[in-house]
Amino acid sequence: MVQPNALAPLFLRIGLGSILFAHGLQKLLFISRTMEFFELIGVPFPSLSAYGIATMETLCGIAFYLGIHIRLAGLCTILLMCGTIITVKGAKGFIDGYEFDALIIVNAISLMFTGPGEYSISHISNHP
Repeated sequence: MVQPNALAPLFLRIGLGSILFAHGLQKLLFISRTMEFFELIGVPFPSLSAYGIATMETLCGIAFYLGIHIRLAGLCTILLMCGTIITVKGAKGFIDGYEFDALIIVNAISLMFTGPGEYSISHISNHP
């Protein structure tokens, strides 16, 4: 029987992973626009930064979705979102600014504490 508490990390992982993957993939698919935006806001090394951030965001999304390397993905996600808040959204304030990024940070922290949960590749590979 499925325990309701066992589903919580799964839902957090699927939601967070889907958001990160979609945003990262969008940056990769339109990398020239991403580079232009990064240059516009003054990100150092906009080309390298665009590829690095887009790739990290996409890979973190996959890691959360599958339930692998959750703590590393969580740490990277927190760093990504803090960078976004500092460089882009912080000046806008919380409402209509960085509230979405703050929610992503809180979800990443939660998953770093709980781990991937029972319904994850990490759990399956550790319990034959």
